[in-house]
Amino acid sequence: MKWMLASVCAVVLAQSPAIAQAPGDVMGMHNLTLSSGASVYSQGSLGCTFCHAPHSGLGGVTPLWNQTLSKATYTPYTSTTYNDQGNAQPTLGTTSSLCLSCHDGTVAVGQSAAYGTLPVTGAMNSIDSFGSNLSGTHPFSLVLPMKDASNLVSSLVSQGKTADPTGAVTLIKGNIECTSCHNPHVQGIDRIAQNFLVRDSSSGQMCLACHDPNRVLQGQPNPLAGWTNSIHQTATNQPSTNAYVGSYSTVALNACTSCHMDHNSTAPARLLRPSTPSAPSVDPVTQDCMTCHNGGTLLSPAAPNVMAEIAKISHPLPAGTNVHDAAETPLLNNNRHATCVDCHSAHGSNQVVAFAAPPAVRPSQANTAGISANDGTTVLLPAVNQYETCLRCHGTSIGLLSFPVSLQNQEYVQT
Repeated sequence: MKWMLASVCAVVLAQSPAIAQAPGDVMGMHNLTLSSGASVYSQGSLGCTFCHAPHSGLGGVTPLWNQTLSKATYTPYTSTTYNDQGNAQPTLGTTSSLCLSCHDGTVAVGQSAAYGTLPVTGAMNSIDSFGSNLSGTHPFSLVLPMKDASNLVSSLVSQGKTADPTGAVTLIKGNIECTSCHNPHVQGIDRIAQNFLVRDSSSGQMCLACHDPNRVLQGQPNPLAGWTNSIHQTATNQPSTNAYVGSYSTVALNACTSCHMDHNSTAPARLLRPSTPSAPSVDPVTQDCMTCHNGGTLLSPAAPNVMAEIAKISHPLPAGTNVHDAAETPLLNNNRHATCVDCHSAHGSNQVVAFAAPPAVRPSQANTAGISANDGTTVLLPAVNQYETCLRCHGTSIGLLSFPVSLQNQEYVQT
């Protein structure tokens, strides 16, 4: 009988799915010990005490909270393409404000409500300390109700539900909060990123829980259109750890994080990554492409050195007041510039392996806006011919400049 029971158990275990994530309270750096790798730590292990107190903690709506709450006023994320009503100040003592009591850096770690100051060594590092300026952080604590948009999954606003098949990425009381994406008790659910994520986020899976590149909503253009099977979604090029473009081993696995940051973006609008190496004099949109497309050894195999080609043709990169904005009209009046995304869609671009008969757009120009040559004003989304993207600046734009340009060794005046 014992043999039969053991055999049945062995069969059941063999047929059960393997556990793909760390179970239980595996707090990692949140254990705040020297061995955990935390930048702030105590001698020994105070464990849950840093955040929770079984008695005499902060009462009310908090989960037996022990860390002194921050009363900072925050500058939230905003941009010209942000479709919602804006962000509220996190409600003191709930959800995101609990995380900010350590992570905004205004209250020292270990300032407990129940036990006074707990002894710690070290200080919060810049990666984990966001300050009160959260304009470079993904929006959270939104003003409800949320507004629908073409790049959001259809269930997010209508049902208050993400598209995450695991159910790990969730709305908190109908809102986006820190714990929508982070589990403070388990650091290594995503075994590669190790950022307290609620699930494996390789291939942009966490982002795709809320953002849908294939949705069409009331004829609105979807800025993520073409992402599925695009070059940035499929590329197997391997970034160096010194490129700082995400935690995973390939461009495809890093997906959204190759170009975007969920926290501490220095180019707040659209949460773009700065270039590596640093290029502070270059506009943020161009910087976002430069790490991989400026030559160098940060990507293997190397991507085309597009910046070298731009230098040859002397297209004017944005400077001063003529910077690119994702919400600008396709016909660029009084805003003449040439960033990568004026001619290419970072979400829809594909590798050129064969040239179509001219003047058809190349795969690298897929899903890019253009202007019709028939009247010089009609917007084409997407453009079908290469010259239609050129007409954004070189057509009927009232911002045209007059200067001599050499074309095939013949001088002509642009008017």
